[in-house]
Amino acid sequence: MSKTLHPISVCRWQETGSAVTFAFELQGSIEYYAGQHVTLELTGIDEPRGPSRPFTLSSSPTEGSRLAITMRMTNSSFKTRLTDISERGALGELKMRGPMGDFKVNSGRAAVMIAGWYRHHSFSQHAAVCGRSRIRPSSGPTLFK
Repeated sequence: MSKTLHPISVCRWQETGSAVTFAFELQGSIEYYAGQHVTLELTGIDEPRGPSRPFTLSSSPTEGSRLAITMRMTNSSFKTRLTDISERGALGELKMRGPMGDFKVNSGRAAVMIAGWYRHHSFSQHAAVCGRSRIRPSSGPTLFK
């Protein structure tokens, strides 16, 4: 069941030349599963797609009160506005709902992950903390046992 979340701080850092992570600190810890997402709604967005977008959580569920999303930065008005809000710490101009979605890994079975880095990172971090072994071939997918 999704709920309105109230971040108390946000920080932003560059992952690669075009990938950026926004990390939101909440007042208390939140329970969620790797693979779930949140929806961000920003004030001041006037475009055909509307003011909200879903983002897969790139943080691990073991991180407690921290939720992170990682995205490829473009010059879209939404991402420009999110950057502006994070730089000013204007969290009143942002609404967050989540976590949502039921794309979850069955912890009792081996899994082959074929996903973008952002979603894969969340599963990988969660598996490492929870003691699941990770097999990483020199090229190709990461396998969990």
